[in-house]
Amino acid sequence: MSNSIADKRIAIDYRISKAYTLAQVRALTTILIGLVTTVLVALSSSEIGKRETRAALTIRTGALIFPVLGTAAAAIIAFYDPNGTLTRQSTVAGGLQQLHAQIANTVWRFKPITKQDDPIPDDMAAR
Repeated sequence: MSNSIADKRIAIDYRISKAYTLAQVRALTTILIGLVTTVLVALSSSEIGKRETRAALTIRTGALIFPVLGTAAAAIIAFYDPNGTLTRQSTVAGGLQQLHAQIANTVWRFKPITKQDDPIPDDMAAR
């Protein structure tokens, strides 16, 4: 039972680590999209963006596309909710850790059986 709980705790710790990394990547991606959007919108409204050059057209097109990308990224993050996943997994990990500690404490309190013929102690039989 202890090994099973330990295995579950390791698996949950892996999931927590993965969820945290994904949350970081998603947050940084949306921040970068917001940064690029702000720069492109500022450039498109300046003299550089108002020209009739290929670079100005690219800036204006980017100023139209990047807000849409930012909105889509925010919607995807809200749908998959990495923070909720982190919270749930952390709660499960804490519960398993507490259960594991309780089992270990109970087992350590048992009186050892010294001989094969010794009867099972009452406290051990009760548990």
